[in-house]
Amino acid sequence: MHGNYPDYEWYDSTPDVPDMIRTGTLKLANKGDEVILREDGQETSCITWPKDVVCREGRYISMKTRSGTPPAPPDDRPVPVFPPISFSGVSGTAFTAPDASQEMIRKAINLADTELLINVYEFADPTIAMDVAAARNNGTSITILLEGGPVGGISTEEEGVVAYLRDNGAAVYTMETTDNAHARYRYDHAKYIIADRKVVLVTSENFKESGFPEKGKAGNRGGWGAYLSPTRGWQTTLQTSLRPTWPGVISYRFPAPATCRKRQPETHTNRHSAPVPLTMPA
Repeated sequence: MHGNYPDYEWYDSTPDVPDMIRTGTLKLANKGDEVILREDGQETSCITWPKDVVCREGRYISMKTRSGTPPAPPDDRPVPVFPPISFSGVSGTAFTAPDASQEMIRKAINLADTELLINVYEFADPTIAMDVAAARNNGTSITILLEGGPVGGISTEEEGVVAYLRDNGAAVYTMETTDNAHARYRYDHAKYIIADRKVVLVTSENFKESGFPEKGKAGNRGGWGAYLSPTRGWQTTLQTSLRPTWPGVISYRFPAPATCRKRQPETHTNRHSAPVPLTMPA
C-alpha cells in the first residue's frame, strides 16, 4: 500500500514476502492492545497502545533494535517520509497575494509547452481554469491532483471548474481514502505548479478567486508565493508527491455540474505590491 514490502507478513498476501510463524488469529483492539515480537522465543520488541503510540489509520510504527540492546522508542509518523533536501543557486521571483498573484500564476501556466503538473488543495477559480485549458488546447499535457475531502467538502464552484478542465482534456485526480487503500496523507494541502520541468510556482493560496484576483479587485488576505527556477532535484521531489499511481489517488469521479463561469466585477481594490526578484546564494 505504501510503496514498500515489509520484511515479513502475518498472512500470506504475496509470495514476495516471507510469512511469520503464527498461531491463532490476529485481532487487535483500537482502544488498547500490544504487539510483541519474539525471535527464537526471546522477546525483542514490544509496542503497547495507547502507552507508546497514538492509533490512527495511514501511519506506520517503526522500532529500531540491535542485538543485545533494548529497542529505541517507537517512531510513529505518516507514510511516506521525504527527508529534507537543501538547494543552492536558485533564482526566481517572490510575490504577495492577492496583489501580484494572478500575474505570476498566469506566467507559470503560459510557460508550459509540453507538460503542466498542478497539485492544490482546492481549485475553484474559473480564470485560472481557463488559462490551464488554453494550455491544454495548445497541446500541453495537464495532470492535476486535488484534495478529495477538503473542509466543508468539494464546493459547487470547484465541481464546475473540474468538469470544465476534464472536458478540455486535463487528467484530474483526487487524494482520498477508498475501500481499496488509505490516503497517503491526512490532507493534500499543497499548492504548486511545475511547468515543463523548468519552473516551479509555490504559493500559500488555494486556486480560488479570492487568492488570485484580477488587478484592482478584492482578495481575501495577504498570502505569499515564489516563482522559482530550481535544480532538477527539487522538481523531482515535487513530482514524486504528485503521482497518480499511488494508492489513495483516484480519478476525479464526480458528475459534471454547471459550466465554468467567469468572475463578476467587484468594487473593492487590493493593494499593489509588485513581484520582487530573488536569488539564493550559490
